[in-house]
Amino acid sequence: GDAYVSRTFDFNSNIKEGIDFFSKQSANGGGDIPEAIEVGMEEMNKLSWRDDSLKMVFHLFDAGCHTNRTSLVYDQIIKASSKGIKMYPIICSTNEFYVDELIAREEAILTGGSYIYLTNHSGVGNAHSEVTSNHASVTEYLADVVVRLVKENITGEICLPKSITETSLSNYQYTGTNGKYSIKNVY
Repeated sequence: GDAYVSRTFDFNSNIKEGIDFFSKQSANGGGDIPEAIEVGMEEMNKLSWRDDSLKMVFHLFDAGCHTNRTSLVYDQIIKASSKGIKMYPIICSTNEFYVDELIAREEAILTGGSYIYLTNHSGVGNAHSEVTSNHASVTEYLADVVVRLVKENITGEICLPKSITETSLSNYQYTGTNGKYSIKNVY
């Protein structure tokens, strides 16, 4: 009984209009897994991406696609890659974590993005699945990861992760064109 499957807001130069649209969105429902991931990706691919722009998508999800639609998901990932869209899947705990993790990792690889997963240290949401990777990783706040990846793509410089042990949520500051904000203001 979801009220909608997908809502789209195309790119434009009116920042206030975008803020108004996004401020009216909320996450409701739940428990109805799997999800229509391919529908959201299809809408993403229909957006008015400029040829000469940096194209980044942060794809946050907590449930995988319907098993009979997996090929449609991969079709949309390939289409995004052909447009130069880098996808950064951010996976939360799911019932099918290992299957969804595989799709998320492949999404990142096929588009030149990075695979991101939420842990219980992320500062976001409820309990999350344990990390399945065998490699050493640094635990960062989600806001720090997003800012770091955008900065890397804009500047071309590698930005090393800043571990949450080196930062405090209470004094995390973001300086924007309208002044300084704490993490509470950003979210």
